[in-house]
Amino acid sequence: GKCILWNKECEKTFGYTIDEINLTQNTLALFYPEEEEYNRVYENVISEPDGQFRIWYPHTKKGKKLITKWANFRIDDGSVINLGYDITQQKKLEEEHTENIKRMKAISEATYEAIFFSINGICIDANNAASVMFGYTIKETIGMSAIDFIAEEDKKLVMRNILSGIETPYEATAMRKDGTTFHAEFQGKVIKYHGDFVRVTAVRNITVRKENEREIIIAKNKAEESDKLKTAFLQNLSHEIRTPMNGILGFSELIKMSGLSANELEEYIQIIENSGTRLINTINDLMDISMIVSGQITVTLTNTNINKLIVGLLSSFKSDANKKGISIDVSIDTRFDNRLIKTDPQKIRTILSKLISNAIKFTEKGKVEFGYEILEDSIGRKILFYVVDTGIGIIESRIPYIFERFMQADYSNTRHFEGSGLGLSIIKSYVEMLNGEIWVESILNEGSKFSFTIPIN
Repeated sequence: GKCILWNKECEKTFGYTIDEINLTQNTLALFYPEEEEYNRVYENVISEPDGQFRIWYPHTKKGKKLITKWANFRIDDGSVINLGYDITQQKKLEEEHTENIKRMKAISEATYEAIFFSINGICIDANNAASVMFGYTIKETIGMSAIDFIAEEDKKLVMRNILSGIETPYEATAMRKDGTTFHAEFQGKVIKYHGDFVRVTAVRNITVRKENEREIIIAKNKAEESDKLKTAFLQNLSHEIRTPMNGILGFSELIKMSGLSANELEEYIQIIENSGTRLINTINDLMDISMIVSGQITVTLTNTNINKLIVGLLSSFKSDANKKGISIDVSIDTRFDNRLIKTDPQKIRTILSKLISNAIKFTEKGKVEFGYEILEDSIGRKILFYVVDTGIGIIESRIPYIFERFMQADYSNTRHFEGSGLGLSIIKSYVEMLNGEIWVESILNEGSKFSFTIPIN
């Protein structure tokens, strides 16, 4: 066990000089003060085959325990040369590296984001969240190209960002194993991982966020549109009040003048009456909409003969249609001549009256037709009412908003055709009070068809 050769590297590593080693009869005992460990090493020195390295843990002069790698080489005179390496620092770095890998893996598993590890765009690892988000097992993701997880339209974008090393977040369309896609946000960063420079990419499913953003934009646009509608409505309402008032006041002054002929007097009185009717209609619409908003309108159900109601409306509007030189027709089911249904006849009459009045107002030539038919489905029987005209029609972009308050078919019409812009909103409210639905089909410059349904009884 006595050492006869001790080089400078040994002095540096263990802290003993050659003189101290020469004075020691059992050198091995210096490095392994504990008997059990000493016996194990001694046995190895005697019996271990030459050139086979093993890990041993000798102590330095100061008592520090080292991690070393040793191999024995026997020579002819019976001596043994021990060749060793101090791998303490190497082992420490390996342990730190292993710990860092474990820590990184734990962090990646602790997040709901999908995490991918890739080298040159090829996946080498992923977390469980990536497996859940994309539908692949972690084993399946290894070896896949990063763009295999991307929809076709965004593959070039993502690969360009990977190769350029971009670290700022960006959006792209991701694709699952089953081919379905979703909105995603990507953010990557290059780090050292397993001894290589690896790009770590976090993927967030932002479908809900994008939907919320879309809804916010729609709400913003709707609010802006509503402001425009209110402005247009107030301007139009001002016109609808001032114009008939001017007519009433102006022609009242003219009537006071002497020397008017009978025809002139009759004409002026008719203008005053028409202006008064127009003003009353505007006020009635305002009163109706305010009562609807405040919940003061109620439904009164009574037994109603629909055919009599329709024929009565035809009589009421035939004169207006004739004055404009257009025809007006009805379509009824004669089997319902004596049939009564329980509904609110006043609201049905108001709905149809407003629709027919609009149809006549916006039709310069052709015809207006209204009526009903009986429908039956799994829910039950209902009546489909309709009013069709060959008038100016509605601009397609206005159709989705036509039943909103303050809306008219087109702002440009507000000076050509009188009206407050509240009529269709009132109609829609009444239809909904009767548990019905209303819609419109229209082609600009060809005509419109308004339809609504209400349940029978």
